[in-house]
Amino acid sequence: MLAKQRAIPYSSWLFVMPLFFKSKNYFLNQLMETIKYPTGEITILWKPKACIHSGICVRTLPQVYDPKARPWIRPENTTTRELIDQVGKCPSGALSIQNDVVNNEVNG
Repeated sequence: MLAKQRAIPYSSWLFVMPLFFKSKNYFLNQLMETIKYPTGEITILWKPKACIHSGICVRTLPQVYDPKARPWIRPENTTTRELIDQVGKCPSGALSIQNDVVNNEVNG
């Protein structure tokens, strides 16, 4: 004998349907706190809850990342290019880059 299937209430579909259209990371990013470390040219974004503490950042640029110091990220201690290269190696995606350079046009 087949079991009778229950219909899913409409309110449940409102919650579930976006999961089919957006990636899992979209929802995780909305829930996570982001700490910003500006340099002038770029801003390093760090999501502590996403960090898996692999230590790649500390081993790659120890002059920038010091877990015992506060603030623990000091982007002024290296070049923008080195920061961008290192952030790209973060395995969890807890570190990311926001570009702060704005094109200033001369009105004349």
